Amino acid sequence: MLCKFRPLLTWLSLVGIGLLCGPLSWAGDKDQSAQNEVAKSGQGVSGIELQYQSKTVKPGDNFYEFVNQGWLEATEIPADQSNYGSFSELDDEAKEAIRALIEEAAAENAAAGSDSQKVGDFFKSLTDIEHRNSLGTQPIEPLLAKVREIKTKKQLATALAELFRIGIAGPLVAMFHQMPSRATNTRSTSLRQG
Repeated sequence: MLCKFRPLLTWLSLVGIGLLCGPLSWAGDKDQSAQNEVAKSGQGVSGIELQYQSKTVKPGDNFYEFVNQGWLEATEIPADQSNYGSFSELDDEAKEAIRALIEEAAAENAAAGSDSQKVGDFFKSLTDIEHRNSLGTQPIEPLLAKVREIKTKKQLATALAELFRIGIAGPLVAMFHQMPSRATNTRSTSLRQG
């Protein structure tokens, strides 16, 4: 039933957004500076970043261009990414903050057994390539010994289950449950070569 009214609802939504945004963007420089002062004061801030709205494109002509023109002109998408936006920026900032915390934990002389000491030691173990190379396969030798002992299908199944329990999922086969994108009332089990 909703599908029949979707075009009407879409049109009403766009008109409503146009009515809300239109006066804000075409009010002129004097009103724009007043809005900026209100935004600086922290009162009545809408969350709409008006500085990115087009001064030349009308919302009825090209709403996407109207809303995003300034941002599209001011923002360079990094060469290693296919898209970039506010969520990408948040993700980058979060990763940078986490990295700073981890590096700080690795640099400090934290109390034995503390979270900071554990995080710092884990980070050092990953970044000390010379030490990792000198150890070779010695840290995983018990696991390799179990793999070498496998002679039957039953032993293979047992070994795969044990590896899965300690976080080594799917060395041969990955199994997972998923919901098909179009059939939301069904689930499927998938097996994939690991």
